[in-house]
Amino acid sequence: MARVDIPVSRISRVDVFELNDPVADAVNDHQMVNNGATLILVENTDAAVHNAEAVIEQTVDGQAVAVLPYAIPANSMVVLGPYPRDIYGDLLLINIDNNNLELRAFSLI
Repeated sequence: MARVDIPVSRISRVDVFELNDPVADAVNDHQMVNNGATLILVENTDAAVHNAEAVIEQTVDGQAVAVLPYAIPANSMVVLGPYPRDIYGDLLLINIDNNNLELRAFSLI
């Protein structure tokens, strides 16, 4: 199945902004446009630790590089990123292991 898009909210220091509604799909995982200045707000709404992964697009000597893993603490909110485009690509792939991880993204550009 197709990955679920994470909508990116554009922010600036002179405007008030609202973050987009969260997305959470552990079956299909997620993707978002990556401009190198985008951050992901991850909220774990569960009483257990859950995991997220950023997929690294770049290869070394033709070999895939392992994903960048994150353990998201129970009942917490964390910010991940930014993700350089030369390593992670223009389309960032994010995997989650549970629908209790809710994702929102925002960008300074």
